[in-house]
Amino acid sequence: MVEVKVKVIVRVTNVFKGKLGAGDAIITGIRYKKEKGDFTLKLARLKINSWKSTFRLPKKGEFVEAYGRWVSFEDTLQLLVEKCSPIPIPMEIAEIELVKSPLLIPPVYLYYFNKHPAFEGLGLGPKRLQKAIDHVGSFTLFMADLENYNTKSLMDAFNGNYVRARGVIDGYH
Repeated sequence: MVEVKVKVIVRVTNVFKGKLGAGDAIITGIRYKKEKGDFTLKLARLKINSWKSTFRLPKKGEFVEAYGRWVSFEDTLQLLVEKCSPIPIPMEIAEIELVKSPLLIPPVYLYYFNKHPAFEGLGLGPKRLQKAIDHVGSFTLFMADLENYNTKSLMDAFNGNYVRARGVIDGYH
């Protein structure tokens, strides 16, 4: 039997540390599979040993690119990860979501800002984020301000809150 290695892109929803120590973990998430110009979303379960396959365990809200092979696990499949690395949110996914709802924050970014530990304690709920985006003008301009470390613009968008604006910039980078 030939062992087939695959590459998957997964948005991490949970990380469960394993019994073998800090490097062993089970990761659950949403797998993005490209089909006919759009993405199909499927649940994914990855078994990872970060000492062998990555420099650190992924965090909730991040996207990872993982290589490995599918093995059966209970009534489903899990990917035995051989190599894994965090990646930026794929622009293709964000663009497809922006086309569907151009005036709203794409769901992948909403999940990222609400669930990633880097943004914890900043009070970035969906309403506050949407209000900041509306103040800046569009999601694209909001992201450009983040990319360019534009603290003043984001501080204005967050009603003069320097700590929140700086926290979002630092968390993003």
